[in-house]
Amino acid sequence: MAGGINLDELADVTLIDSNGDEINVNADGSLNVTPTAGSEVQITDGTDTLAINADGSINTSISEASLDTLQNSEETVTTTAAQVLTSPLANRKCVTIQNEGSDDVYVGSSAGVTAANGIKISRRSSATYNFGSGAAIFMVAASGSQSVRFLELGV
Repeated sequence: MAGGINLDELADVTLIDSNGDEINVNADGSLNVTPTAGSEVQITDGTDTLAINADGSINTSISEASLDTLQNSEETVTTTAAQVLTSPLANRKCVTIQNEGSDDVYVGSSAGVTAANGIKISRRSSATYNFGSGAAIFMVAASGSQSVRFLELGV
């Protein structure tokens, strides 16, 4: 198993850390933890940590890159499907799309997006998607010309 531990191979095995804390891997894959008094057993990849406390409770610490760059823009979406955000923010992680128009707009992955197959963003509402900077975003309006605002967030 690349990049991990196959628990089937560790069945009925006891792992002991440098503090003498024990993690017992049972045949069914469950874990029993025996930390030294007042301590915790930590499992970490060097960035993220899972701590199993003496009372059996679990604490996690997950580090994520902060989204420290942003870019906002406005475009008009019409009844002809077209790509939006053709110059995306470098290293974009997500984008919020706000429909300021008087009718619904639809989001898709190609110029073939329609009201029948796109993801609807109702008038005067917004949605946030985890679209990276490599994602091509296409939109079409249910009617007329609709004003749409974008807020892109990146690292």
